[in-house]
Amino acid sequence: MIGERIRYFRKLKNITQKDLADGICAISYLSKIENGVATASEEVINMLCERLGLDSEEAVNEFDGGLLRVFTQFKGNVKNRNFSEAEKLIPELNGLIQESQSQEIRIQYDIYLFGLYVFTGQVKQSTIQYQKIHQTSIDLLSQWPQIFFDYYYYLSLYLCRKEEFHKAMKCNEKLIGLMKLIEISEIEKGRIYFNQAWLYTHHRLYFQSIQVARNAIESFEAEFDIENLLDSLILIGVNQRRIQDYYESEKFLKRALQLSEKLQKTHTIAITQHNLGYLYSDMGRSLEAIDQLQSAFQSAQLSGNELLCLIYLLSKEYMKLEQFGAAMEWCDKGLSLLDTFPYREYHFHFHLQYMEIRNLENEQYEETLREAIDFFEKEQLNQYVVEYAEKLANYYFQNTKYKKASELYRLANKARHN
Repeated sequence: MIGERIRYFRKLKNITQKDLADGICAISYLSKIENGVATASEEVINMLCERLGLDSEEAVNEFDGGLLRVFTQFKGNVKNRNFSEAEKLIPELNGLIQESQSQEIRIQYDIYLFGLYVFTGQVKQSTIQYQKIHQTSIDLLSQWPQIFFDYYYYLSLYLCRKEEFHKAMKCNEKLIGLMKLIEISEIEKGRIYFNQAWLYTHHRLYFQSIQVARNAIESFEAEFDIENLLDSLILIGVNQRRIQDYYESEKFLKRALQLSEKLQKTHTIAITQHNLGYLYSDMGRSLEAIDQLQSAFQSAQLSGNELLCLIYLLSKEYMKLEQFGAAMEWCDKGLSLLDTFPYREYHFHFHLQYMEIRNLENEQYEETLREAIDFFEKEQLNQYVVEYAEKLANYYFQNTKYKKASELYRLANKARHN
């Protein structure tokens, strides 16, 4: 890289940054050029090279010029997510890297190769590359702020793929701090904020998620990045429902729905309708919930977990309206899908729903409720601990088992406040 070459020849000639930059550019700008953070104009490069007693083309060509050209293309393709183009350059780069004397380019190549493997889901290669970086160059990265930043961005995604979400969240917190020190695009800022919002959601830190997702929305709006904007609007809408701020939830989800319909994004329309149905269910607006959920179901755009959730909610809403035939029809649909989508959560939901519709509140019902409460406690899904603990408490109360009922009511109240 030209910045690396300028730094190399400046140090070789024992010239300070102040002396080299004087009358040409600010010292801070020269530092950014040398560290690859800023790209200088041809005029500035020529003046710097002239002061160093170099021909600007000579400075490039005599110092891994061919490698610089190919590596710059590779790095740009990775950062711009042109992965197929980046992969085409790997064989040529591997040969040039073997002959290179530039430590900085070797380290950068390892970083962006790691990024490429992470983005393209090559888990084994990602792990090998991650281990290589930590064994050979992790302590050197801090001297190149932009490279340091990019590495931590790829690392946060890598940790998410490995489902090490707590580590990924800490990594993202470091990234947000680093954003103040380097120049990055609004799109990159938005992606980092959204990733952190998603990680906060995973850890049920809903208030923090909402705050960070609002930052993501500002960045995506500034760049008219509609795809990521929609994801952020939906994430906020879902989390506002979870903290029972129903007005804000409806506002964000309706905005997402209007934008999705305008752009004819069928999958996003279905996701938003599903979440609006969930919201209206929580608000006790059963008819509106059913309308949104059935629209989402008819689109056939939902994944297994989303589909099971939608069917369960439909069955539940028809139960509230005492339309037991429709409730049973949807419950049967859910039960028939459990072999295809064996999510443990919905095993309990549908089997308990079936027994309630059929009025089969017997010892099997009691045992299934017990198993469900244990499962949802371990999963820390407190809303279902509350729901099923209260149902089991009611069952015990009706059967004059008052002590057991009291224990379950206490458990439900405890879960409600967690």
